[in-house]
This record gives sequence, C-alpha cells and structure tokens, in this order.
Amino acid sequence: MFDPTVFDNLKVVMEGGLYDLERQGRLQIVGRQDLLDLATMSRTFSLTFQLTEDDESQATVALSSSLTDFAVELARLRLVEPSPPGCKLQIRYQFENWTGAASRSEYIAGLLRQWWTDEIAVEHLVQSVYRDVDTEHQMQSRYMIVLTFDRKIDEDNMADMQPLLESALASLQELTGYIKP
Repeated sequence: MFDPTVFDNLKVVMEGGLYDLERQGRLQIVGRQDLLDLATMSRTFSLTFQLTEDDESQATVALSSSLTDFAVELARLRLVEPSPPGCKLQIRYQFENWTGAASRSEYIAGLLRQWWTDEIAVEHLVQSVYRDVDTEHQMQSRYMIVLTFDRKIDEDNMADMQPLLESALASLQELTGYIKP
C-alpha cells in the first residue's frame, strides 16, 4: 500500500486550504504547478492566487522537497545534517506595471517581517520589459518579492498551514494597498 510522504500530505493541506479560500470568494487561483525535476529528483508544488478585485498583484505559495528528504523519510534514515527532512516553503509576491516600489524595498521588507518574523530571507527583484509593438513603444515593469523560510516544515506543522495561507492573503492585500499607485 502507498504511504504518502510529508510532501504529499503538506501539498494536500495547502491545496485544500487555498481552494477553500477561493470558494469563500476571498481570492482567485490563477495557476497551479506540480513539478518533478528528473535531473535532481526533487519535487515542487505551487499555487498562484490573486485578489478577487485586482489582477495586477499575485502571490505564489510553493513547497519543495529534495531527493535527500525523500530518501531519509522513506528509508527512515537519520542524517547528521543541520536540517531534518521536510519541505522548504517559499512565498512570492508579484506586482505588474508598478513603479517606485523597489525604492521602498527596505520599508516593504519591514512590513513583511511583521507578518513573517525573522525566519525568512527577503529578496526583491525588479524587471523592466521594453516592447516595440507596431511603432508603439511600451515599457512594462514587474516587481517581485521572494520570501524563503529558513527552516523546513513537516507534518508537525500541518495545523500552521491554514493560518500561514491566511497570512499570505492578508499580506498580499496589505502590500497591494501600499505598492499600488
């Protein structure tokens, strides 16, 4: 009989939690990926959502697990490494066509640390795309914030998943209100 891994169990809880929030009309899911990287034998599952009233801001919640995590869990091995087996968690916020947010990145990082404490690494990415379409020149910008949690999560963190998803939604709403011109 198939025994689901920590990754599978967390994936089901995360997916169910976000679909529940969508059913309540609080967000709209716009993307879903369930990837297996055959080169590294790792898995990543992510769901992307946006606010129901704004299609220019999105958040993606992603779980990932490596071959080492799966091997340790399935073989019930004990490793002498600093982090036990489990899943890495990442939240990405993306804002389309918004300028000036990058200049306030220190303040934005402070806002995010109020939501997520100091157990995160915060990365800010700014992308500008210049398009020359039928003699019309267009400049589009994208601002992305990537939060990577310092520790892995496992089945002991199942009860934390719904509050985490609620916080991802609430922080997207707060960031949208702050960043949107």
